[in-house]
This record gives sequence, C-alpha cells and structure tokens, in this order.
Amino acid sequence: MLVALLLIAQSIFVEGYPLDYLFLTLLIWAAFRFGPHGAFMAIFVIAVISILKTGWITPLSVDRSMPQVGSNRWLNRMKF
Repeated sequence: MLVALLLIAQSIFVEGYPLDYLFLTLLIWAAFRFGPHGAFMAIFVIAVISILKTGWITPLSVDRSMPQVGSNRWLNRMKF
C-alpha cells in the first residue's frame, strides 16, 4: 500500500497528472483492510507528502524587494 501511495503521489505532485481522486480508493482500501490505524497512516502519508511538496520541496517565491506598506500601521494600532 505504501508503494502505491508513493507512486500515485509521484504521478500527481511531480508529473502533474490529474489523479487526485485516486487517493480515495487507497484510503478506502486502507480503512477496510487495516482498520483505523491503517487509514490513519495512509492519511498521514498523503498529508506529509502534500505538505512537503507545497512548502518545502517547491517553496513559494516571495519578492522581498518591495516594502510592505500598511502592515506597520496596523500593528501600531494594537498597543497593549
């Protein structure tokens, strides 16, 4: 099952194939075959792969050269 999850994640996140709903079949299979623990592990593996792909492996590009106008004014109003 882990190999199937990794192969589907590879095809979805790296190669860009539209197979997003294919995870559901594996999640249902894990829930029936391995019970709550297997379903949790399958969801956990999918969540970790998704988080790593969107935030750590391919970070968002942020332009730091432009100043953020207005953010300091909002913070100055919140004096305690």
